[in-house]
Amino acid sequence: MEHAARRKQCLVKMRDGARLSTHVRLPKDGGPWPVIFGRSPYPGALPAWLERAEYWAEQGYAFVYQECRGTGQSEGDWIPFVHERQDGLDSLEWIIRQEWSDGNIGTYGASYSGTLQWSMAGQLPAEVKTMFISVAGIERYKQNYMNGMFRHDIYTVWALRNAGHKPVRGAERLYEEALSVRPPIDMDHRLFGQTLPWYRDWVTRVDEDSEYWRTGLWAELKDAPTKCKVPVMMVAGWFDHNLEASTISYGKLPEEMRRQSCLIIGPWVHTLDVSGDLAYPGHDVWGPRQDRAALAWFDHHLKGKASEGLKGTVQAYIIGEGKWRAWDGWIQPSGSVRHYLTASPRHGAHGLSSEKPARQERISFEYDPDRPVRTRGGAALMAYLSSEPGASPPASVVQDAPGSRDDVISFVSEPCAEEMRIAGRIQARLFVARMPRIPLLRCASWSSWPTAHPIISATA
Repeated sequence: MEHAARRKQCLVKMRDGARLSTHVRLPKDGGPWPVIFGRSPYPGALPAWLERAEYWAEQGYAFVYQECRGTGQSEGDWIPFVHERQDGLDSLEWIIRQEWSDGNIGTYGASYSGTLQWSMAGQLPAEVKTMFISVAGIERYKQNYMNGMFRHDIYTVWALRNAGHKPVRGAERLYEEALSVRPPIDMDHRLFGQTLPWYRDWVTRVDEDSEYWRTGLWAELKDAPTKCKVPVMMVAGWFDHNLEASTISYGKLPEEMRRQSCLIIGPWVHTLDVSGDLAYPGHDVWGPRQDRAALAWFDHHLKGKASEGLKGTVQAYIIGEGKWRAWDGWIQPSGSVRHYLTASPRHGAHGLSSEKPARQERISFEYDPDRPVRTRGGAALMAYLSSEPGASPPASVVQDAPGSRDDVISFVSEPCAEEMRIAGRIQARLFVARMPRIPLLRCASWSSWPTAHPIISATA
């Protein structure tokens, strides 16, 4: 087969007539071949996808990459997530009809490209034998909000990069300018001179019980794993904002499918790279972008080769130990440890003790919204992808010393006498009250002290 015939770009017609730009890479010899299929809305990612296509063609797979509707060279209007299920299913039917397809197909991709795979999970044709989904999730409400607050550093950052319009005053410090807009819903007009209806929905639909989240696309996506009928290899990062959604997706798989699937959790951020101030030796045992695991997975499901024993396991990297460990089905804690917050001052901080305080204690600080505390590290940071100066790094990052700010309350324990492995969820139970501020030269009184409201949160 001639080299030119191995690489081609075509426009594939969807059911409503829109034509989507589709790139095909075929192996040099033989055919027909099993097919790996990925889709993405990011025009800037095209070179990386074409590089992926060459890699998979060298492994004996036909690779098909498609630019989502309204992005790149594809026709139609760009509306995030709305058309992905039908466009993906239409494109799979097109692949099935091609002479170079041997009838064994696997879907492939990360982030948005993983979420759109979930959107098709309940309606996949029989020719699709497996999915490979990285750093993606189905719990869009949980991902959009934290305790009812919109997550600007995830989805305002994403909207700025994927608005489909050029900013009216250039792209420099775009994120900082977006955060300064009041009210936030006006960000689209101020920065792009356009209305972004989908962004306005995300900013304002803060009620999880609203019709917006309980019905339609988002409700269907939330239940997608329960309808999955093929094994899935999932990849998640300890420092990725999709971690919780990824583990929920894995847990929602039907038991039969979960026994045939695999979840890999490594010390990665959303880009599947390592970051921060810790070292992670051996994190790359599965290869760049987990290619070695993906190759073994596709070879088994699409070519019938022997399995490498990944089925039905959770493969998790143990931070601090620098090693991988496999669990059967799910990570199982072996016990629990409880610590209590205390008001005892210690090295510029308060105490964290295994002994329950003898009496209730109260600690207060003054909150000034005009003097924000910048987040350093963690998983809910995406501004680092914008390359803006001053963007906080993600992952495990050295924090400011306790006591460096009077409006940050720190709790520090005695040094641990022995190493402690944390497996499972860390839970914090806090009682927080907002105390009215008393203006100077005025009197104020209450018939009772302001009631404290319990806030319970859990993070992995």
